[in-house]
Order: sequence, then structure tokens, then C-alpha cells
Amino acid sequence: MSIIETIRGTVKSLQPIVHSADMPDEGIAAQGNERFHRKMKVWYEGKAVHIPVISGNSIRGIMRRLGAQSFLEMLELNPERIERKLHYLLYSGGSLEAGSAKGRNKSKQEPHGPSIEELREHIPLVSLMGCSYKRQLIQGKMLTDFLVPIVDEVAELYGQPKPGIRAAEITDWLFYTRQDHSDQPATERNQMIYKTEYILPNVTFMHEFTLLGANQVETALFYHLLEELNRYGRVGGKAAQGHGKVEFRYALNVAHSAAPYISYIGNNKQAILAFLQSNWSNGEN
Repeated sequence: MSIIETIRGTVKSLQPIVHSADMPDEGIAAQGNERFHRKMKVWYEGKAVHIPVISGNSIRGIMRRLGAQSFLEMLELNPERIERKLHYLLYSGGSLEAGSAKGRNKSKQEPHGPSIEELREHIPLVSLMGCSYKRQLIQGKMLTDFLVPIVDEVAELYGQPKPGIRAAEITDWLFYTRQDHSDQPATERNQMIYKTEYILPNVTFMHEFTLLGANQVETALFYHLLEELNRYGRVGGKAAQGHGKVEFRYALNVAHSAAPYISYIGNNKQAILAFLQSNWSNGEN
């Protein structure tokens, strides 16, 4: 098995995609009721242009949550009843914790927890995606690129012919109303109109995953997550309001499948349950 494996594909928007940025486009003074789509800058024909994109981190987040859900289902565990820190580790990647105070007995402040090797062995999702555990960052084995639309400004960068479509042509604005939930009497409350920039349906994006040193089980987990992602079939925000439906198409290695991961969890179910119970039954880890 190759140390580095690249999985390339395309993603086609079937509904408006909303993926808001934390700030407006450069040079634009946004109003309080405007939400701009996330963009990246590309140098094109002597100037910088803004390209609407979907962040790779958002795709990772979707895949992590789908993977956590299926992992617990295979173990027959209720996500609402597992220990809080374990839930956060699986669904969000955990968090770094502060060290013990200076001068205190470290052994009393930090109960023994599983090693990185044990975490990787018993929770393949953590190994593939990476996580923060106690005061360690555990490196994942899956890299996720931005979803970049095939438009004139970036096509040649990705070895694609120019489609005759400019980046500025693939977005528009949707208008919504938001209820004022202040303490004012109901008769005095107002509805505020706000607008959200979105990517049009029927836009095709280029996308790529890279696996770095993934073993057989982790590679199979990746293919399992791709299956789950395809079933979910959405990216971006406002999915409950009819946004973000897409069609994923990846050139997959026919030698790989999700089967080894499903078998691994099934064959090691009791050992995995014992591992989770021993490390997350009292809220210490």
C-alpha cells in the first residue's frame, strides 16, 4: 500500500450552497444584514480576484460527525448517553486541556490515560481525523482540500480547460427575514430582512483528499466515510432550509472498500467497548 494516496473528484451543486465567511469581501463595507460567502484570493491576469469556495475543514467536520455516529451505532451505544468528553472527542475532535499548576503533584493532577497508540488502535476515527487529547495534538492521516469551482480564474491552475464562466457569475443573493427576539412587547417587535450570498446550483467543484500513511483499517474507514458523505449529500449551512444538496463523484481505487473497517469494529467490538469504558466511565479523560 502506498504511503501517500490521492483521491480526486468533483462535487456538483444541486441546490444553493451557503457557506458564510467571518468577514465581507475585501474593499466592501458590509451592512449588518449581509452574509458573504467564503472566498479565497487568486492572482489572475495581473490582479487578485475572489473565488467562492467551500473549506476543506467543513468537509472534514461533516465526515467526522458521520463517522462518530456510525462508530457508536456499530458499538450499539447511545450518543446521548456516553461520557461528555468522549462525545466531544468523537464528534468534534476533543480539546487541549490546561496543564497542572506549578508546584503541584503532577501524578495527582493527571490520571493515567490511554497512549496515542492505544487511541489509534481502538478508535480508528481519531487516528484518521486527528484530535486534541489532554495536552497533545494527535496528527490525523487525512488531508482535505478546498472545494474550488471550475471557473476561468482557476481552471488552468488545476489542469482544466477554461469553461467560459467567471467566478463573479456563480454567486447571487437570497433574502430572508429574522424575528426580533428582544424583551420588547410582541406588538413592538420587528422582522429584520437579511441577505445571504450563495453559490448557484449546477456549479462543478474540483476536490481532492490525500491519505498519508493510513493503514488498511484507516483506509477502509475513509471509504466508509465517503459512502456516508455520499448518503448525506450536502455541504455548507442552512441544510434544514433546503440548501447545500450536492452530487459527489470521486475516482475511487477499486482495490479498496469499507469492508475491512466494518469487519474490524465487529471483530473487536468487546475490546473497544472495554477500552471506552475504562477510560471514559468517570469523566476524568
